[in-house]
Amino acid sequence: EGIAVFQRLTTHYLQAAWAQFDLALAYLQAHRAAEAEKVAKSIPESNRLAPAWTVIGIAESERNRHEDATRAFRKAVEIAPQEEDGWLNLTRELMEQLHFVDASAAAQQSVNNLPRSYALRLRLGATYMKSARYKEAEEVFRDLIAQGDPEPTSAIGLAQVLMLVGRPEEAAEVLGEAQKRLGPNFLLAYFRGIMLGRTA
Repeated sequence: EGIAVFQRLTTHYLQAAWAQFDLALAYLQAHRAAEAEKVAKSIPESNRLAPAWTVIGIAESERNRHEDATRAFRKAVEIAPQEEDGWLNLTRELMEQLHFVDASAAAQQSVNNLPRSYALRLRLGATYMKSARYKEAEEVFRDLIAQGDPEPTSAIGLAQVLMLVGRPEEAAEVLGEAQKRLGPNFLLAYFRGIMLGRTA
């Protein structure tokens, strides 16, 4: 019923990009990726804002057309470089395709644009770790911890990096300190158990 309403709006407002975008988004939320992509692409590129490119990127990704998805996400961040979600979409797509070097470059660019973004700094650390840039990953995660990360994520990221470079005892200590700071937490306990196992 919602899609039918949006279809009528696109008929009534033939040249309105907002009406086409709403219909494309409705199709996407209804898991009709091909239709979402078609409608979003019907918006002339001169009027196509970052959210429309994002819909196209998500639809392309869901249809396993990942190079096209990456191009669409890149266009979205080019138009709106201050939008955190755009960078998260782009770096996630690159990581899912195992393009870790490109993902690291995009994550670094995103942090340059949004240096206070917690999510993007975490993503930067993750891309560094996946691309075997362990020293840089360690620095990112340690910086987040030093700033009082209220979540266990950066401590777990740091512990994983330390394990990868053969420092499981230090990894277990990092997680133990995080448990003291954050209180009981399943993920911290789980990963600390793994690290302690590695130290025999």
